[in-house]
Amino acid sequence: SYDVHFGTSNPPPLLGNVAGNSTLVSATLNAGTTYYWSVTAKNSTGATPSSVWSFTTAAPIGPAPPTLAY
Repeated sequence: SYDVHFGTSNPPPLLGNVAGNSTLVSATLNAGTTYYWSVTAKNSTGATPSSVWSFTTAAPIGPAPPTLAY
């Protein structure tokens, strides 16, 4: 099985546990935010954590510039 850690803090909190071909779904991502994630593989002989990885979502797109009428 695998413990999946995901969040905006480092180290990331536990999101959930998956086994086999299970799927784990997280909440919607926010624009301009850095997220951290890691996976810990677990079996009967112990657990092996991965490194912590990160990614940053794109900054929000602002409103369109005003149109000038003549």
